[in-house]
Amino acid sequence: MKDLRIENEKQYAYLKTVIDHLDTAIIVFNRNGDIELCNQSLLNLFQKTSIKNIAQLDSFYANFSGILLDLLPKIPKLFTVQVNNEKHFLSVRGSIFKLDTQEMRLVSFQVINEEMNETEMRSWEKLIRVLTHEIMNSVSPITSLTTTLKRIFKKSDQKVTLEDIKDSDIDDTISGLEIINDRSQGLLNFIKKYREVHLMPKPVFEEFELKSILDRIGKLFKNDLEKNKISFQVEVYPKNIKVSADKAMLEQVLINLIKNSIESFKDNKEKNIEIKAYKNVSDNIIIEIIDNGEGIANDIKDDIFVPFFSTKKTGSGIGLSLVKQFVILNNAKLSFKSEPYKETIFAITFRN
Repeated sequence: MKDLRIENEKQYAYLKTVIDHLDTAIIVFNRNGDIELCNQSLLNLFQKTSIKNIAQLDSFYANFSGILLDLLPKIPKLFTVQVNNEKHFLSVRGSIFKLDTQEMRLVSFQVINEEMNETEMRSWEKLIRVLTHEIMNSVSPITSLTTTLKRIFKKSDQKVTLEDIKDSDIDDTISGLEIINDRSQGLLNFIKKYREVHLMPKPVFEEFELKSILDRIGKLFKNDLEKNKISFQVEVYPKNIKVSADKAMLEQVLINLIKNSIESFKDNKEKNIEIKAYKNVSDNIIIEIIDNGEGIANDIKDDIFVPFFSTKKTGSGIGLSLVKQFVILNNAKLSFKSEPYKETIFAITFRN
């Protein structure tokens, strides 16, 4: 018995040496949150000399211990924690295993500050580029037009007299002011839409059958589909698939995606839109919106979810950005693949 204890202690010391060598912070705890093992990287991350229970981590993030206990295996979650006035972005991943008869949880904490900063910078660069483009599109013609109007009433740095003002000058001025008003209003609307993107409502989750909402979408677009001679199909298997989500948000997501599909057709002889809902081999629920429209060109695939990016002349670029945010708020994932004029698929995945 003594030899067995010594051997176990040796194995534990060996394991502790190995995990202390890792840069990734690691912690092992039971269902009560009592810590069986943690490495030096974890203590360094949270600036602790020792830690006995994961409840000690609640000071860094609200209910952190409860979240760690409920962490689903193999599904990483992102957290922002504050440690002594220093912010850290963490990718947290967990797994469950049994030690003898006791259920244990192993959780790893990967610091991703550099990756997040780089991603954030790229996002800001894209957003600033699009914002600058939209604002310049409005401001440039206004500046040009005010210069033109100024020349009507001021020539050679001298104001013209009332006698020199013609009816055509008045007409040109009224027309110019109307254009300035329209452009200014357009800029105000643009800013309003910008605010809409950043003021997202909280989802209200409920469980419901997908078929009912998909059939309703078909009826909603019935006239547009018939008018544009578009074949439309809904396929749900099994028919009683249920999903937990905000019904209004999911409906808005589907409306935006179907509307985009309808607008994607140009000279297609056959126009087809199909919605499929099914469970994959991992028991995840997938909703696919499939069309054979013009699709998405390779050179803009990285930009379609950037706020205010649009390829349409009258497009605001809000639609797909809101769609993606709504999907994320509903604990789902949005992906797409596109082969122009053959098949474009937008897929919403609800993880089991």
